[in-house]
Amino acid sequence: MIMRISIIIAILSSVILMGRTQTTLIEWQTNWPAGGTNNIDCGNQQNPPTSTAWFTGTKAVVYGLSNGTTTNLVANVASGSSLTFYTYFSPTPVNTNSPSPYSVAANSGSPIQLSPNETIQATVEFYLTGTAPQNAHRGLRFALLYAGTNANVTGSGNGSNNGLTGYGQQMNFGTVFGEAPLQTVADTGPLDGNPQLEASADLVQVGPNGGGTTNDPGFTDGTAYTLILGITENNPTNVSVTTTFLGSTFSNGVSITQTVTDTNYCYTNFDEFIMRPAQGAEAASTITITSFKVETVVSNSFVPSTNAYLSNLTVSTTGALTPAFTSNQLSYTASEVYSGAPTIMPTSADANATINIIYDGTTNPITSGTTSAPLILNPDLSVSNVMDVQVTAQDGLTVMDYLVTVTQQPNLSEPTLTNVSSPGALQLSWPPDHLGYRLLVQTNNQSRGISTNPSDWGTVAGSTLTNTAVVPITAGQPIEFYRLVYP
Repeated sequence: MIMRISIIIAILSSVILMGRTQTTLIEWQTNWPAGGTNNIDCGNQQNPPTSTAWFTGTKAVVYGLSNGTTTNLVANVASGSSLTFYTYFSPTPVNTNSPSPYSVAANSGSPIQLSPNETIQATVEFYLTGTAPQNAHRGLRFALLYAGTNANVTGSGNGSNNGLTGYGQQMNFGTVFGEAPLQTVADTGPLDGNPQLEASADLVQVGPNGGGTTNDPGFTDGTAYTLILGITENNPTNVSVTTTFLGSTFSNGVSITQTVTDTNYCYTNFDEFIMRPAQGAEAASTITITSFKVETVVSNSFVPSTNAYLSNLTVSTTGALTPAFTSNQLSYTASEVYSGAPTIMPTSADANATINIIYDGTTNPITSGTTSAPLILNPDLSVSNVMDVQVTAQDGLTVMDYLVTVTQQPNLSEPTLTNVSSPGALQLSWPPDHLGYRLLVQTNNQSRGISTNPSDWGTVAGSTLTNTAVVPITAGQPIEFYRLVYP
């Protein structure tokens, strides 16, 4: 199953106060118009204002690849060459899931300006095709930058790096890491005419490499990942940069992350998000983006976590959890013996999150890492037993629901097959707690009796879905024998 990946840049239009925190939304894209082309500029958007402009050079960024009811932003990266794609945003707040009202005249040179204790955060959810094998290159670069009047708003070419400043990653990328994957860099904007994020000489490393070591498992095709790039002004001479990837394929099954502190450049203005896979052979041949969001968060003391993921989920059912648990997978199935009462043990990824188990109309809080009380299954086997493990992040707003649907197996005690005759018909029935049993029929003459050959028995169509069957009776018909079996 392919899981979608999104990139989200947002600053909340409505002010949300929680404790001493204020969040603002700038831009949020989850749907791109179908049939886009290269070199889209702000004055010639597709279907404005339902989308905001994305720019690229002469290579193939496919806008609006259909995926059910939504369309994604898809970057196809040639094996031997890079692909740069980027977008601009303004400090003007917008409503939920709206594009940024960026325009050349109004916003070029008018960035988001951080203040002490304020963070700008870009969140990206995405999936990959053609993920590169282990390599020693830093094949993926991405950043939050300030372009100002140097913005490449014509959409022609990759845009110059002249005068651009900000922070990002120069990342080792592949199915297995060839070295510590995360390397935070500052773009110092030298006036050397190089394209954006192209020249390593334009990027100054901030802090050591991090996020893991050589031979750690990395990325795989079709798996959902979430990228979170956050930049915080601690004070005018101290800026922190935190990069986190969430995904089930990493060595701990949850995430890789790195935080570094810059006391040299301390950039605090931003109006652009950019990604640049160096080449498909060193990153991935296709990057599919389903959502893009950037938020600014102001806090006088702390920023409450928005992490509402589980790091583990176990159930005591007879049948195993299907599929196997991963933090990004929200829906599961399991089976249990008849009259069983399974328990659930959820573990939150963030210790500050709260968990409730919602089942059969009742909500019960549970402590992370502990086992729930037994959950009594509905005696009616036709009823789905849906158990909702609801996780609320520290911010009190971010909620994720992990759903476990438990199918109850039939009663395995020997059932009684009863019959009631009427003119022209014989009604056979068995207890409803044996739903799922197969009604078998064998036709023989009376002198032969019941055959012991299994192939002489046939299943009555639809019998596993009910606990009753009506058999027509006509004069002169052969003798029929019936029995119940499971499975």
